[in-house]
Amino acid sequence: LSGWRFWRSWFSYLDLVVGISCVLELIFIMFEGFDKFDFVMLRMLRLIKIVKSMRMFNLTSILGHLHLLIKCLEACVGMLFWSFLLMTFVQCVAGIVVSELCYSFLRDSNNDPAAR
Repeated sequence: LSGWRFWRSWFSYLDLVVGISCVLELIFIMFEGFDKFDFVMLRMLRLIKIVKSMRMFNLTSILGHLHLLIKCLEACVGMLFWSFLLMTFVQCVAGIVVSELCYSFLRDSNNDPAAR
């Protein structure tokens, strides 16, 4: 009965496809046919399988501190965005100020070319 319950999830079929694609890729590599077929999409399925395994982080109590940290980051995404935007603006203004301060020195032909 539990065997049939396993096949009710579409993730089980994804695991089957990923496993078969890995075996096929190994067979193609062994018979020198690897350059004739592109396995990029099948490798993307492997990434989906890895993301599926990341659900473990929500289920374990061992990683409670990590889970709390992720929830805190999720809660302050808006504040982080505006902080990033403000720091980008400050950095651009600082770049303009430094550029204006150095402009006269760089344009003066009397200064040493190596120093410019």
